[in-house]
Amino acid sequence: MNKKAAIVSVLASIVLVGAVEARSQVFGEKFSLRISAGYGFSGFGDLNMAEKGHNARLADLADSMGFNKTGKLALPHQGLDFNGEIVLRVARPLEIGIGLGHLFRTKSGSMAAIEESSSGARSLVRWTTKASATPLLLNAYYRVSISPRLRGLVKAGLGYYVANLELTSEEQSELLGIETRSLLKNKGRDHALGYQAGLVLEYGISGTFSLFAEGGWRFVNFKNWSVAYDDASNSLTDTTRRATWWSVEQLSRDTGKSYPALIDSDQEPAGAIYEQVRKAEINFSGWTIQIGLKIRLGKSRIAR
Repeated sequence: MNKKAAIVSVLASIVLVGAVEARSQVFGEKFSLRISAGYGFSGFGDLNMAEKGHNARLADLADSMGFNKTGKLALPHQGLDFNGEIVLRVARPLEIGIGLGHLFRTKSGSMAAIEESSSGARSLVRWTTKASATPLLLNAYYRVSISPRLRGLVKAGLGYYVANLELTSEEQSELLGIETRSLLKNKGRDHALGYQAGLVLEYGISGTFSLFAEGGWRFVNFKNWSVAYDDASNSLTDTTRRATWWSVEQLSRDTGKSYPALIDSDQEPAGAIYEQVRKAEINFSGWTIQIGLKIRLGKSRIAR
């Protein structure tokens, strides 16, 4: 009995080792790591319209009041995109990936207005806009072999996006020799479900490494911003308050015209100067172009 038990034990050990080895090979056959970086564009929706409305209002004021204006407000539509995914090959043509991404946009500039009169009125505004989003990604890839080393993939997926948007403006004004300064900061945060799609061209440079280029589009729209508004001009008191962003058509009493604008308020703006009031929709939708590296987590051979 002891001899038979020893034989069974040895056979069981051989089977177990074989199973572990097979499992390791299967892991290597099916899993890979994708990392990529590139350049992208974001539209920004109502924030983009508010930018155009702000610039149009300043241009109209310059024409009607006779002051010289230089510079304008501009949004950081372009910036860097990054992605990282663990990809599982579930069938010969089909892969599923889960991972994280990050996109970042920033831009700074200034605007100046000088009135050529005895008052010597002048104003200088320095502004900075920072936008970022981090999505949790779930993608599906459909592979088409072009040659033993070259493959094309069609990508489609969902993403849960967390976005941050920071608007800062610092104004320095002078009238009749009296100078004033103000510093305003708006920091908004929101989250939303979006989706992405794209085309990928992948080239296997070895059994372990592949290079790829990807062109794609994302769609994600943020409609419920939580905003911290801070008038930092007065350092003696806490001026931070909570609000949300509203998209409005705002009447300017100086020009008699209405312009699209973005208002931060804890309640819906009301009054004769506001029309078409609704919660602001600031999307991060747009295209992206990336290049990257795919690393197979297993045996080194050219993937079929």
